[in-house]
Amino acid sequence: MGELPTDLDVDAAVELLFTTVLCGFRERTGHDPARLATAIDVAIRALGPTPTTPS
Repeated sequence: MGELPTDLDVDAAVELLFTTVLCGFRERTGHDPARLATAIDVAIRALGPTPTTPS
């Protein structure tokens, strides 16, 4: 955990994070900062490998 996949599309990952943060400026118009933090956390987790459960 905590490592990015070697086949990660870096340009797409940067775009995802940038868009998430840029859209987060909506917080300044009265939206909950905790919701922004959650959205950023989800975007970062989306970049990593999907954990597998043992069979």
